[in-house]
Amino acid sequence: MKQQIFTLNIIQKYKESPDSYCYTLRITDELKSEFLYIPGQYIIIHLKDKNGVKQSRHYSITNSINSQNITFCVKLVPGGIVSNLLHFEYNIGDTLQVSPPKGKFILNNSILNNYQNLVFVTGGSGITPIKSMINHALINKFDGRIFLIYANRVANSIIFFKHFQNVKQSNCQFIFTIDEPSENWTGEVGQLSIAKIDEIFLKYNIPYDDSIFYTTGPSIIIENTLNHLKDNKVNHTDIKFENFFVASRAENPSSKSQQIKIRLKGLTHNVTVNANQSILDATLKAGYKIDYECKIGNCQSCKAALKSGRVNSINKYQVRSNKILTCTSFPINDQVVVDFDKSLFKSIIKRNYLIIISIFFSFFLLLSLTDESNELYLAKGHMNTGHENLRCVDCHTAANGTIRQQLQNNAKTFLNLIDDEYVEFGKMKVDNDKCLNCHVRPNDVHPTHRFIEPRFVNARMEIHPENCTSCHNEHTGKRLSIDQVDFCKHCHQDIKINNDPLETSHEHLMLTEQWSTCLQCHDFHGNHIYEVPKNLTDTISLQRVKNYFLGGDDPYGEVKRYIVDSIKNQN
Repeated sequence: MKQQIFTLNIIQKYKESPDSYCYTLRITDELKSEFLYIPGQYIIIHLKDKNGVKQSRHYSITNSINSQNITFCVKLVPGGIVSNLLHFEYNIGDTLQVSPPKGKFILNNSILNNYQNLVFVTGGSGITPIKSMINHALINKFDGRIFLIYANRVANSIIFFKHFQNVKQSNCQFIFTIDEPSENWTGEVGQLSIAKIDEIFLKYNIPYDDSIFYTTGPSIIIENTLNHLKDNKVNHTDIKFENFFVASRAENPSSKSQQIKIRLKGLTHNVTVNANQSILDATLKAGYKIDYECKIGNCQSCKAALKSGRVNSINKYQVRSNKILTCTSFPINDQVVVDFDKSLFKSIIKRNYLIIISIFFSFFLLLSLTDESNELYLAKGHMNTGHENLRCVDCHTAANGTIRQQLQNNAKTFLNLIDDEYVEFGKMKVDNDKCLNCHVRPNDVHPTHRFIEPRFVNARMEIHPENCTSCHNEHTGKRLSIDQVDFCKHCHQDIKINNDPLETSHEHLMLTEQWSTCLQCHDFHGNHIYEVPKNLTDTISLQRVKNYFLGGDDPYGEVKRYIVDSIKNQN
């Protein structure tokens, strides 16, 4: 499937340090859902260099997730194609081609809840994903300790130095170290060697227990940090790292140009690889189109088979395999042959097996769909409370096109004969529109569209309240399938109640994490007509609320503002 690329406007550009600029891209309301991200993820910028060759680079998102627009920082790399173009050619009002956020080097709410200490070790522009992570922890009032060890060459090259000084709190320890200190420098001095990392951890009493460690930036910093943590018996599951940079040179690279052969789309081509030039860069410069995204060995889009010869590879794609990542591989001799094509035989065999399985599966599926009694044996479980008299087809409407057309489209998509998406097969999934056809409440306290707002991004990641089916999952035999009684905490952590009528204030209930009391006073959609209690002693018992979830009696009363359309029609 092709990666999506969107055209975004640059609405802000400012100098963050003498050799780095920050850019802000406008995300329209229509693109909010496409550009939701988790702190630590990156976007991919696509542009053409002065020779018309497509270049793609990924840049970490530096702002907080509660910001609608997206900001990234670019450090000028001497001789760097994309960084120089962005610095000198792109300004406010220009547009960039951008792929949506991705990446697994992240800090989410689950991590904040499961660890007492966050420890970050980085250097140079490796700080960019970490800024977003630390902001996220502070915004979510992380009550553990936060440590940042950040290395640079000189003091004025420290990216986001003023920002970290401004956001620093009592639980934060931000440690800056530079190679070339001035007379008034009061921070640490020296590169992040293993010895220096040992010294800093000891000096600042950085804990290893109940801590999660993040390291990124230059490869040597990552390597030294990993060795330090290994020496101190830190479990690998408590370590996250991202190889943010490609080493500028391979170990023992060839000092002269090499002639290699590449196989692409069944043809063999000769390619000249200059000294210290990667196989991917040489192939792209020669005019051949190769899939790639990051050029630093993370995305693995440019992997190929090494058929002969020897290469020096910074990143190994797979142990005991002839697969290499061409973006980080450099030829050592003239016998190198690199095959970018997939094995045709294996591809055909694998595809034929899948086609045969699909035919058998489709045959039996067609039998079930055309049988008059299929609604009886296709049901996944007992109908939910209030849905006992519904038929399958009342909610599961037919997908577009006939069964033959659906099969035909999906088969062509699978075989790459059309540039399309797989279509729904048989019956369509139940979505919000289908639920709201019957459950119409104009004054709903929690309509699904409210949860699309940017401020609810954390809630969407945790429980997806924007979908009716997140709470009302059909065929469970329950009224509500969500297990959490305290789910209100995902949206109402910062709510302020003016003229609070409760004897025990809402603020106190929130501070003491008594979120289950919300449903003991209030019904979620606000459809019941009843008097909300003002004393905790008068609230509905938690057990009655849980029984209600399971399909029991309605604890909020029988009088409602709106009755489900399907019930009214039956009467």
